[in-house]
Amino acid sequence: MEDIQIAELVDRYLKGEMGDHELVNFEHVRKTDSAFNKAVIDEIYFIKHLEHTGKIISLKAKLAEAKKNQIHTNSTHQGLVPQAKLIAIWKKHRKTIAVAASIAIVVSAACASVISIFSPGKNTHLKPLVDKIKEQDVKYK
Repeated sequence: MEDIQIAELVDRYLKGEMGDHELVNFEHVRKTDSAFNKAVIDEIYFIKHLEHTGKIISLKAKLAEAKKNQIHTNSTHQGLVPQAKLIAIWKKHRKTIAVAASIAIVVSAACASVISIFSPGKNTHLKPLVDKIKEQDVKYK
């Protein structure tokens, strides 16, 4: 008997679609022919394994959908950007952000330099403090 015929017989056997006479013959052949019985057992195991794998895939799909819904719910209710979207934005605009940060640093340093050069009375606030520290050093030596 071919594998396809055995698969069809096992499928009908598992679904309970065999008539009484056919069921008796099927079980009799299983008891008398060990090769046929092994083929039937292999087919039953294969079908059960496929069903189990299908359940796992279905569960994984449901979990992925639930996770997607959870991220969508969190982002809409709390105003959060999903982490994946933030990473995608960073990867896309990384060079532009680096250039903008460099320009900001240069401008800040230039402003600080200009302010310190053109400010009137350099170190006028620090001079009395420095003098006090020097007095204390001389006093305690």
